[in-house]
Amino acid sequence: MTRVGQEGWADARPASGDPERRASKRRIPVEELSRVRAVVYEQYKNRVVATLDSTLAYIEVQAAMSSWSGPPSNYKWSRATLHKAMHDLGFKFKAGPTHCDVARETRTESI
Repeated sequence: MTRVGQEGWADARPASGDPERRASKRRIPVEELSRVRAVVYEQYKNRVVATLDSTLAYIEVQAAMSSWSGPPSNYKWSRATLHKAMHDLGFKFKAGPTHCDVARETRTESI
């Protein structure tokens, strides 16, 4: 039986003893992020409540119809990935008129 310290594992850890944290890298292409923003704005324009489910359904319909501007997309969206992407784009989710989580864009005010 060997001790962990003898194998050099303890020397590789930071002096504080905390495990290293790596920043997650988003694997969503930039073109897809711009399409998500366009879909949400299209829902605003058509007076549709922009929820995760409605946005996901709209993205799937638009991808199936190949009515995107630019090259066709084969990117597969999930609800969790869409939520992260919309959060990265500056949308926050708050309770809406029907108690659904509605996407609302946050505005940064300059002083």
